[in-house]
Amino acid sequence: MTIRKWKYTDIAALAVFEEAQEFPDRWNFNMLAESFLNDGFFGVLAEENGVLSGMGAILFHPEGADLLDILVAKDRRRQGVADALMQTLLRECGRRELKKLFLEVRAGNAPAIALYKKYGFEKVGSRRAYYADGEDADVMCLKG
Repeated sequence: MTIRKWKYTDIAALAVFEEAQEFPDRWNFNMLAESFLNDGFFGVLAEENGVLSGMGAILFHPEGADLLDILVAKDRRRQGVADALMQTLLRECGRRELKKLFLEVRAGNAPAIALYKKYGFEKVGSRRAYYADGEDADVMCLKG
């Protein structure tokens, strides 16, 4: 498995990848393209033999950063892809001497919550009806 930074030329493949995972809150092509307009954006993807198996993204800002997305292909879940992405993203946080990393996660997404807890994230709040379908979000934070 290879982990590398996103390139602008990856956007079409990333949009197709997002769509294939069938999560209700997918990024679309325009959202992916606009991410490159922000100086604080850092995105990585996982590839195996040229096939996209996962992606992750962080938005850095003066107060800390927000983990925007970690997404793994359905057929590659529970095989270490999310761990590899998370480790790469956290190394970048360390390189930037980040103090706090926040994220929102669906309150019912137990696998994602377990991954975040494994890396030291703690629930610090919630957002009622945060998602378009009305599901709540847990707000989690990792302090550096």
